[in-house]
Amino acid sequence: KRQERVASTQEVMCRIWERSVEKKAASELRKMTERIRLMTDGGNQMEEIECAKKKKRKRWGYQAIRKGWSQAVRSESIPRTDKL
Repeated sequence: KRQERVASTQEVMCRIWERSVEKKAASELRKMTERIRLMTDGGNQMEEIECAKKKKRKRWGYQAIRKGWSQAVRSESIPRTDKL
């Protein structure tokens, strides 16, 4: 009985790991497509998203800070429709 339980636990762990790997791959793909889209939209937007990532901000964070809305950005009162 104990042997069976060990095997089942391993199976479960394997399944969990596989699922996490799938999730990671999906998120990476999403990031890559977003990055490519930004690059095709315009070169300087690429720099902006890098800067926003460093500051752990939303995608429009850097531009908002440049316009002096940093307080509004921090409180997230600017609607998401305000695209770059």
